[in-house]
Amino acid sequence: MKKLKLLELSLVVLVALGLASCGGSDDKKTPDPVEEPVGEPESEPESEPESEPESEPEPENAWQLLWEDNFDSEISASNWGFEVNCTGGGNNEKQCYTDRADNAYVDEAGILHIVAKEEAFSGPAIQDDDPNYNPDDTSAARNYTSARLRTLDKFDFKYGRVEIRAQIPGGQGSWPALWMLPSDKVYGGWPASGEIDIMEAVNLDTDAANAVHGTLHYGLQWPQWSTIGASYETNDDFTGEFHTYAIEWEADQIRWFVDGVHTQTQVSDNWYNFVWGGQESGFAVANPRAPYDQEFHLIMNVAIGGNWPGDPDTGWASDREMLVDYVRVYQCDSEADDGTGCANATDAVDIAISPTADVGAPSQVEYDLYSDGLQTPAFTNAGVTLAANVWQETEGNVVTTTGNLGDDHGDAWEITFNGTGNVSIAIAEQDGVESYVRLNGGTAWSNYGVLAFDMYVDSVDAETGFVVKMDSVYPNVGAVDIATPAAGEWTRVHVKVADILANPIAGGGGLNVAQAVNLFVLEPTGTKTAHVYVDNISISCAYNSTAKSWQGDKTCDVAAVPTADTSGIDLSGNELVIFDEQEPDFWGFGQFSAGGAEVAMSFLADPEDASHGNVLGFSYPDSQNVAYLQSATPLNLSDWAGGTIQFDMYVISEPANVNWMMKVDCVHPCSSGDIPLTTNIDGVVPAVGVWQTYRFNLDALVAGNPGLDLTKVDTPLVIFPAWDNQTGANFRIDNIKFVRAN
Repeated sequence: MKKLKLLELSLVVLVALGLASCGGSDDKKTPDPVEEPVGEPESEPESEPESEPESEPEPENAWQLLWEDNFDSEISASNWGFEVNCTGGGNNEKQCYTDRADNAYVDEAGILHIVAKEEAFSGPAIQDDDPNYNPDDTSAARNYTSARLRTLDKFDFKYGRVEIRAQIPGGQGSWPALWMLPSDKVYGGWPASGEIDIMEAVNLDTDAANAVHGTLHYGLQWPQWSTIGASYETNDDFTGEFHTYAIEWEADQIRWFVDGVHTQTQVSDNWYNFVWGGQESGFAVANPRAPYDQEFHLIMNVAIGGNWPGDPDTGWASDREMLVDYVRVYQCDSEADDGTGCANATDAVDIAISPTADVGAPSQVEYDLYSDGLQTPAFTNAGVTLAANVWQETEGNVVTTTGNLGDDHGDAWEITFNGTGNVSIAIAEQDGVESYVRLNGGTAWSNYGVLAFDMYVDSVDAETGFVVKMDSVYPNVGAVDIATPAAGEWTRVHVKVADILANPIAGGGGLNVAQAVNLFVLEPTGTKTAHVYVDNISISCAYNSTAKSWQGDKTCDVAAVPTADTSGIDLSGNELVIFDEQEPDFWGFGQFSAGGAEVAMSFLADPEDASHGNVLGFSYPDSQNVAYLQSATPLNLSDWAGGTIQFDMYVISEPANVNWMMKVDCVHPCSSGDIPLTTNIDGVVPAVGVWQTYRFNLDALVAGNPGLDLTKVDTPLVIFPAWDNQTGANFRIDNIKFVRAN
């Protein structure tokens, strides 16, 4: 399982499973505005072979049992741990996972039962591995329960054969899974460190295909991740009989089997990730075996509902159970470091099966700022120019000139530091007005952006260090200390934009990627005495070179942003009106769609209540959408801390079992996170056919997950039915405003 939410899957389509994982370790929220739509992944199903497969020669080695659980009595605490939460697995699943015997037990015949039940339950709203997890939290409520067992920190392994004999449940919304996650996220957050899905199935015994799926997830972090895999469709009775699901995992190859039938093979030539190699190396595609060259652990669960299977049915006649006879892990007695030597030792390998190609390895878009002098990157064609600046506390602290060391670097920026000061490459003011650029691409910058430059240290005091910065005009500055390069040689220095974003200076708001001004700042620390040369300064972002339909942040760039006319925005009063009667101008309509029909947005006179005059209308013909008001220029609303945001809402129609949500964003991916509309200050419950007023404390939104940053609000209001249950929602909004604290 995985943790996505943006995927519309075709059940027979291989990559579709990719999307739908079992709910990875990090929850994901509804996509923020400005993301690209996600569609159906591409892949081909593998059908049951009609003829005898062509096999490799018999091996000389054999699989040796390493670990097993035959469930002879109770669930072994030394083998399995329970995850206990109601987070939805990152896939908008509808169950709470519990550690109750009602949801997981071993019967007298030695069979493990993982039981999904239709029942109301409340539990933790945060995933177990989150440092803020509270097992006593009951703030998240669901209408189904189930269990999710894992061997994390009890049994972790690398390479081998995993074999699980199980009988899996069917029914609309049922999503059983046998899968694996990395025990240590060596290569980063999901799924950069990998995921292996041994078996997943959705909606068996319905009109859906009678298929099981095996998938790999890897590549860039969500939402830019990649996936390959295959579906195995057959006439076998998966829900009424036991079947054996297996993988054979080697360093350069992973093979899937169902009841001894080889269903797919994937190879390291086709998987990849993008790994930080340190200050001198930056990001690069890691060794070819990554991320599947680390220890993983086993997971078994039954999810209910979510992005892949859709909403579950109701009124169950009985519980839905996955029965597990045994789980066994073997390793090859060849003792080869790469786990090879046992192909064909148990199940015949069909060498005619072709791996799924993936040519989408990450690419970087690089903008040269300085090389033998200031450059004119593409974004300067849109009315902005670069300037090389010097700031110094006292005259003579920073002395610059063009220096040439007589090597292939040619002309470089020669800098002598004698005290407090810095040098910078900045967006120059235009006619006395501050100009800036926007780093477009979301996580392409926030996860994989890099500021890089060549540095030659001619001399440096032993007590002098260096800090690199990017900023949106002081004090909105992000700063990172770098290791001083060795003297007497050119060294390439790489600094992650993620680190700059994560390290605002004291008293400042940090770098705002929507209003970047100083793109490179080099400043000495300590005794502040050094003589250096700098050249080949650049900024870059990363994306998948061949984007798949389901991926987010498919492109990235730097765009000049004209200084916004905020003359109509009054920030001095007690109220900041976002919308009331006038058609939005500074705040324009925007939306994100995951592939279905887009939200219809309108500005209209209220036909039901003339007292409301002109209102905003939103109609959802499909699910997996969000619509909102957004400005190209974020506003600093920090003076409204302690105040409220309020608005009026009239629901014309709504989906069954709807959960209305709201959020305020602060330049993607910065956001208050999804806030249930029912958590408003006055406890108003949405009702159809009546105007209602909702108020939310801004401090609560700031304290949310991930949390609103009032210094850069660009999306003042997003209202939507919860993801995946939106079809038919029709509502109007009026009187949107921020109100200062009394």
